Parts: sequence; structure tokens; C-alpha cells
Amino acid sequence: MNNASVSFKSLLFVVFALFGISFARAADQVVTWKYEAQEISLYSDESLTIQWTGTHDVWLDATSAECDSAGAVQQKAATANDNWTTMAGNMSPGTYYLSCRVGSHCESGMTLKVTALAGSRPTSSDDDDASSSSSSSSYSSSAYSSSAVFSTRNAFAFALAASGAALAVLV
Repeated sequence: MNNASVSFKSLLFVVFALFGISFARAADQVVTWKYEAQEISLYSDESLTIQWTGTHDVWLDATSAECDSAGAVQQKAATANDNWTTMAGNMSPGTYYLSCRVGSHCESGMTLKVTALAGSRPTSSDDDDASSSSSSSSYSSSAYSSSAVFSTRNAFAFALAASGAALAVLV
């Protein structure tokens, strides 16, 4: 094996590792429709997926949490065992109310309050820095599915595995 081949493989490893770390920065949010009010914060580089079993739909209202609000716009028609996804970057910073309007689902609490925020979710080291200053941020994880969390450590391990696989293909 010559030095040029080793250098190229090293470069690929670094590229894959950096991609994995930047990919893990955005923590996509997954919410499962249920009969209780839920609330999340969503940063502009994150996506939101609402998933469900049974028949549900998705309505978005930028002004009211009321189930009978005339300002709501349907985002997804009623379907069974499905999901709906959006990027927070598609929303201006602010508060939005999502609900299922199939039957009396909304009145029974099948709602989601989304606070869309500009920028990226602070990392744990950013949180440590913020706690030493007078500013703080809030994050509600009540509707955050732990199965959807792709941590930085997992992303780095994935990047290492992917780079190893890519290097193995090149050898």
C-alpha cells in the first residue's frame, strides 16, 4: 500500500467523521399522537415528525390553541397508521398549535404546542456555558421520543463504522 492510498483513506475517514458529528447536531423531534396535550421546542435546523396508529390528521394554527379555530389549516388529511413531517426552518420563530381534528380527538387533548426557535439546539457544553451566565433556555421533552434520539456519540460511532466500511470497499 503506498502513501497516497493511505492519505486518501485518512482524508475519507476525517470527512465521514465530520459529517457524522454535524449530522448529529440537529435533534429531530418525533411525537406520537396521544390523548393528552404535548409541548416541544423546535430549532430551525430540526425536523418534526408526528406519527400515529389508527386514523388521524394534522391541522396547524399559528394563532390559537382552540380546537374550533377558523384559522387552522389542514396539513395532512386523515389517514391510518401514518406520519407527517416538517422542518422548523419552514416556520418563522413563534408559537404554533397542531391538532388532530378527526372526531373529537382535539377536544380530547390530541394537541401539540410547538415553539419554533431560530438557530440550533444548544449542546450540553453550550448549556454549561449558559448556566454560568444569566441566560437560560427551556426544553420540554415530554413529547420527545427517546427512540428518535440520534446522539452525538452514536453519530460518531456511526461515522467511524461508515468510514471503516468505505475504506474497506476502497481496499
